[in-house]
Amino acid sequence: MTSPLRVTPPHRLALALVLAASSACTSTPATPTPAELLAKSCAGARLDVCEPYAYAIATSGSITPDMLRIGDLAADARIQATLHTCGAASPAAHSIRVEALATGTVPDGGTSTRSFFLFAAEDTDRDGVIDVTVPSPFDSSLPSSTPVTLRFTPRINVPVMLPDGTISTRSCNGASFTTPYTTGEPYMITRDAGL
Repeated sequence: MTSPLRVTPPHRLALALVLAASSACTSTPATPTPAELLAKSCAGARLDVCEPYAYAIATSGSITPDMLRIGDLAADARIQATLHTCGAASPAAHSIRVEALATGTVPDGGTSTRSFFLFAAEDTDRDGVIDVTVPSPFDSSLPSSTPVTLRFTPRINVPVMLPDGTISTRSCNGASFTTPYTTGEPYMITRDAGL
């Protein structure tokens, strides 16, 4: 004896198909990682505002020595950063933009993050390494004796010919690298007692 064949009513089958298609259309695609974006860029893809071969990733960054005094412009700072780029295929040399992010409280009890531009340097050798010694970028606008986050962002400016024949520059910021840093005490000018 055979069991009777069960048939799904057409309206239920149609509803199941609509729900399956709807969930497939509304699922959020995974956000690509910086490494995946770099691979696409180096394969010749244009990424949003980044021209082909222009994307880069900052993989490390530091400012030494630790706890530079705020406002001591006579002190030297060593700024180092490494970048992963498309190498010789990159349309121009990348630069690194260094900022300090300081988070503090606001009157309503929340927090606010302020960004302080510190320094920018170009990877003139296009080898992915920036290593420079410059006067301390920690001027008196930064908070003293405070934990901050240093952010190293690769940037490139690419000349592009527009349809009307004029040349424009398109900028592309890559993936940033961040690291903690604690600023030093304020620099105080002391007078010699004999003066």
